[in-house]
This record gives sequence, C-alpha cells and structure tokens, in this order.
Amino acid sequence: MFVSAVFAQDKLTVAVSSFNGTVDGRRYYSRSTQNTAASIQSVQDDVEKSFVKAKRFVVVDRSKMSTWYNEKALQNSSDFDFSDRDLVEGGKNFGADFIITGNVNVVPQETVGRVAAGASSQAQRSTTGRTNTVARVAGDVGKNIETNEKLEVILKIIKVETGEIVASETLKGTRNQLEKRIDDFIDSNFPFSVPVIEVTGNELTLVPGADTGVKKGDIFTIYKITTVEVQGRNMTRQTELGSATVSVMEGDFCTAKIQKGANEIKQQFDQGVTLTAIKK
Repeated sequence: MFVSAVFAQDKLTVAVSSFNGTVDGRRYYSRSTQNTAASIQSVQDDVEKSFVKAKRFVVVDRSKMSTWYNEKALQNSSDFDFSDRDLVEGGKNFGADFIITGNVNVVPQETVGRVAAGASSQAQRSTTGRTNTVARVAGDVGKNIETNEKLEVILKIIKVETGEIVASETLKGTRNQLEKRIDDFIDSNFPFSVPVIEVTGNELTLVPGADTGVKKGDIFTIYKITTVEVQGRNMTRQTELGSATVSVMEGDFCTAKIQKGANEIKQQFDQGVTLTAIKK
C-alpha cells in the first residue's frame, strides 16, 4: 500500500509543517517555530531535504510557511500544537497536495569512552646490588565522553483534499540512521512511476525524465495496470510481473535490462496491456 504514485510527468506539491516534540522531557510546541529545539528542527530539515533530493516533488517554500505559522500562532496566547485542520487550511493556501507533519522525541544517550591510564616504571639499584622496579602510575587519567541523541520520529502524511491522515510511521535511531529511513519512508508512500513504452528482447524503454534523479543501477518493478469496477466504482489494480535495472541513460529516456519476468512482460506488452514501472 502507498499514498500516491508520482509519475515522471507530474510532480506532487508537498508542504513540510513545523514539527513538535520533546527533548530530554521538555515539551516543544509546533507553534513556537522561532523557539524550536535544534534537535527537532534538524529532523524537520532532514525530511524537507529528502523530498527536495528526490527531485520529483514541488516543496513549498519554508519562508512562506513560517509567515503563515507565525500569523496563526498570534491568534493564540498559550502554547499549542497545530491541529490537522489548521495544517489542511495552510496546505490549501500553499496549493499543496499533501502535508508532512511530525513529532520528535529526543533522548540524549551518554556514552563513556575508553578510560586511559598511563604507567611508568623506574629502575633503582639498591645497596645490595639488586635491581628493584618501582611502578609509578600516572596521576592524570584520560576520560572521553560522547553524547549521542536517540530519536523517535512519528511522521504523518495528510491529504489536503480530504483532510485525512493517509499514512503514519514511527522511525527510530540516531540522526545519521534516520536519513536513509526518511528516504525509504518517502519511496514507500510516494513511489516513482513511469510508463513502459517499448519492450525489445530482454530490455525495456522507460521515460523517467532527465531531472527526476533516476540513474544507472536503479531498480524498477514492472506492473500490469487494469481497471476493475467494484460496486459502481472504477478501481485501478496493479499486478506485479517482474523487475528491471536501468543500464543506459539517454536524456529523458532510459533503457532497463529485465532481471525477472521477461516472457510475461513481453507477452502482456504485445497484447496492448498498459505496463508501468515503479522505482524500488
């Protein structure tokens, strides 16, 4: 299951809202955009950067959102978190298809490093002619302490058109670990989809577009797209046929070598069935 497929020709507009959360037990509210803890702000920045990096979204400008948030916050004298209704209202003002909001719980984890003790020995000759070794332990003991932050981030996706929460997921780890998990969250809920326009032997021709970030080595899953009627509603059904790996990039086009399901993919394509490739 995913929120929406992002096609090469169409870019969804997303707005990353002001995040709220707690840092070492202290609560920070989403309305306090100017006083948000650095740890919470950094996660929000990482989420926004991941959407920009994907090159298949229009991301609402942060300054426009900050102005709206500050104006909205002035209407309340006490601390509060923006409600989903507030976020949907803002999303409509920005022309966003989806709002991305988050709650960040930060717990500092103290790690004590290696304790280093230096020792030296001094040889002394006694009056009896025997040599005695006197151990002398250094007075200074080195102690390295590192502090890592353990993060628990709840990311939610709100569809502006309906106001419903269409996805929610909890990500855990350090900030470095979360970077890839945020990328995976985006790919899982907004898979990148392109049409299959040609099947020749063991290769496919796709049209991802030159500015979508698709590169050699990327893997696409190939699906058959059919429309079925369910209780008077037309619904789209996707049936997985196989997979292919991008081998050549040529401007807006790319060639992908079929790794699995070559016979089924070619058979369905020759029958005129609509095939789409979704990036893993």
